[in-house]
Amino acid sequence: IYHVYDRSKFCHILRQMVRIVKPGGTVYNGWTENAEYRREHVGMCLADLPVKFTIYEEALEFKDVKIFPLKLAQTTPNTYSLVITKALKYDATYDEPEHYLFSSLPVECGVHKCEPKDGVVKHEGNVEAHGPAPDKQQDKDLPKIDETEMVVANEAQSEVGQWSFEGWPECPAYDPSIEDLQIPLEHLPRKKKTSVGQKYDRRAGNCAGNGVWHKISIDDHKEILETIGKTIEAKKDDIVFDWGSGCGHQLEFMFERFGARGLGIDVSNLTVAYAANSTVAANRFCVADGNQLDWIPSNFFDKAFSFGSIYHVYDSRKFCSVLRQMVRIVKPGGIVYNGWTENEEFHRDHVVKCVNTQDDSWLPEKERNLYKQQGTDALNKAIKSDIPVSKKHQGTPIRDDSPILLPTSVKALAGDIEINADIPDNDLYSGQAVDTSRKLSADHPQQDEDNGDGVDGDHIVEILPEKDLFSTVKVFPLKARRTSRTTYSVVIRKSKK
Repeated sequence: IYHVYDRSKFCHILRQMVRIVKPGGTVYNGWTENAEYRREHVGMCLADLPVKFTIYEEALEFKDVKIFPLKLAQTTPNTYSLVITKALKYDATYDEPEHYLFSSLPVECGVHKCEPKDGVVKHEGNVEAHGPAPDKQQDKDLPKIDETEMVVANEAQSEVGQWSFEGWPECPAYDPSIEDLQIPLEHLPRKKKTSVGQKYDRRAGNCAGNGVWHKISIDDHKEILETIGKTIEAKKDDIVFDWGSGCGHQLEFMFERFGARGLGIDVSNLTVAYAANSTVAANRFCVADGNQLDWIPSNFFDKAFSFGSIYHVYDSRKFCSVLRQMVRIVKPGGIVYNGWTENEEFHRDHVVKCVNTQDDSWLPEKERNLYKQQGTDALNKAIKSDIPVSKKHQGTPIRDDSPILLPTSVKALAGDIEINADIPDNDLYSGQAVDTSRKLSADHPQQDEDNGDGVDGDHIVEILPEKDLFSTVKVFPLKARRTSRTTYSVVIRKSKK
């Protein structure tokens, strides 16, 4: 049932199964983890039905089955089985299909927990039918816990109280439309309709192991995070933002290695549930649409980062928008990092202009017109097929001693760049090399004043080829079937003005 990837739907299916068995019949569901449907939510789900239920710990019930634990990289079984018994006699109204409609659920489920709906009236005698609360029903079945383990568990439970989240943004209300963020079929080998959330919900079972990335170990993640942390100059007491936080490992490493705390967002309900419940309590995690960060105040975070995630928007204009929003939410002088991006996902020639403008002027004119006429799909195809890439510019970092290629129109943003006057202004990708003679510094004297929202200024941008940045990380290149490292990282230092 966990394949529904939705706690409300999980409850709905349990109730449907109760409806279709005979009076006195039994419903069984097994191999469920708390991250999929929490034990304490079962009683809420069945609160208005004429049933009793028992929760069994599979570590005990399947102790003679050699294959347990079944889930990958799970050293001890933490799954449970649920047995629901329908009453022999009850009010006939409980057989009416309307009582089992999705809209009739007695519970509302969010990202981390479910709550009973206001005004839910339990059927008379329902409390007796349920028997003891679920946790008490399990007491007789649970293995004894060593006192040392109990101390550790209690310390972990109280750890949340050690961290203050006062002033932090509250997670936005859950938006079901997140499930509509589909992966384009050309990116799916089996061409089966799938949303981004579903893709990573399916992998959430491996959060307790090596995470949701295939063939990437926890140690690999740590190596990558070590480099990212140093690149963004992470330090103790920094508040950082992680776009696409997955199982929460990256923010956990940031805290353990650099002493920084953070807020992570992801579209996967199950990975966020794992991150919130199973990683260090110093961080906060939200299920949220990364395209819409308006619930986060401007100038809040010290740093913001994303690694191997933003490409999931599958739209060049949205990719640019995400970068701009990440710049908005960091403090003046703060650093934004995005890594593991290919030109076909968002071309490196777009980055400087995208970050320092607020409209679509970073796109060549013919592509802007194409978008107006034919929409996003046609625009993205044009961007991926028509942009010439200079071998000299491919992967060249923006430094004070490095000639680079920039769109000609960038001269409006930086008066110290000399550009060949013979090149037409609309020829944005001419291949003409220019020398910026600019230093990558937070105190760059030529930063222009902006309008206060942090997206209309002269932010300092550095493009780093990852074959150099991650040269010591053995797992690179990360992407399947790649023979060379063509990805790049972007480091943006927000204008202080």
